[in-house]
Amino acid sequence: LAPPRLSLPRNVDADAHARIDASAHAVAGPGLAGGDSFRLKLDAVPSQNRLLVDLKLDAPKGGLVDSYAALGKPLMLSLDGHGDWANWHGALIARAGALPLVDMALAGANGHFQIKGQAMPNAVLAAGPATRLTGPAIALDGQAVLGQRRADVHLNARSAALAVQAQGLINLANNSFGGFHIAAQLLTPGAIAPSASGRDVRLDAVLDGPFAT
Repeated sequence: LAPPRLSLPRNVDADAHARIDASAHAVAGPGLAGGDSFRLKLDAVPSQNRLLVDLKLDAPKGGLVDSYAALGKPLMLSLDGHGDWANWHGALIARAGALPLVDMALAGANGHFQIKGQAMPNAVLAAGPATRLTGPAIALDGQAVLGQRRADVHLNARSAALAVQAQGLINLANNSFGGFHIAAQLLTPGAIAPSASGRDVRLDAVLDGPFAT
């Protein structure tokens, strides 16, 4: 089968100030999945106190995204907000069919960004250890300081069965981690397997050095 065709406008523009204006449509045809639409508009210019983010994905059941993800249900994702580089507030919302997938509040102030909300991956995961570890929802609370293609990240994630803390530097200028520490605690050992048991089960890891892209 020939690959699905993407219809792209000619107004895609990206520069060092992170300006992007792009859209794509998967055109359905005989034997070709399609009907998906994608839109991204980003205008981040700190020197002019500008920040605009508008992201929309509408992927129907049986469309291009579904042909790869095999969700068997439509997927909708939206990220938008209002304000400027000094004071911005937004929301990230995603649904898989009738089920909520992501519900996050976002805020930004001069390169300091915060996220808080929930992710419900069980909306797209098959029943098993992953759903037991992440259900019924993952509470997320994090922040990142961005500058010079580096992100200083602090993130807390917690479900009924698992708690994870992560903090450290992600350097996109040279594709490296800087003392990125991950600490996880298994709150319900039986979530991995019904026969599993344990007490104070923890993981500590530090990522430091280059990573592949």
